[in-house]
Amino acid sequence: MQDMAKISTKNLLDGTTGVEMNLLVLLYQEDGIFFVYAPELDLTGYGESKEAAMESFDTVLEGYLQYTFENNTLHEDLLAHGWTADAAGTSPIKPPSFNEMVNRNKEFKKRVDKGQVVVASGTVRFPAYA
Repeated sequence: MQDMAKISTKNLLDGTTGVEMNLLVLLYQEDGIFFVYAPELDLTGYGESKEAAMESFDTVLEGYLQYTFENNTLHEDLLAHGWTADAAGTSPIKPPSFNEMVNRNKEFKKRVDKGQVVVASGTVRFPAYA
């Protein structure tokens, strides 16, 4: 499976500079609660419906981006989650492969083993936090 995640800074449709992320997300239900999980960032949203889980995930992701931008820790955190970057910093940072995520992320492996992996990706855009 090819890498699904991509994070880039670019001009957004409204003319502002922002962050664009294309992430693998898993949607599953457990004990009547819906979960949206992004294994590349180890972030989860949840709710009593799919829509509520997606809204929760959007809030978690936005909080993550805001915190890591304000503290200048996004690059460091991505590396801690298995992303790789070239030493010169000339190429985009790359997410872990599907197999790498299965091997290093227990929650993701659990979902794969249970057959609960519904692979979907989507692009989310947020203003850059200065």
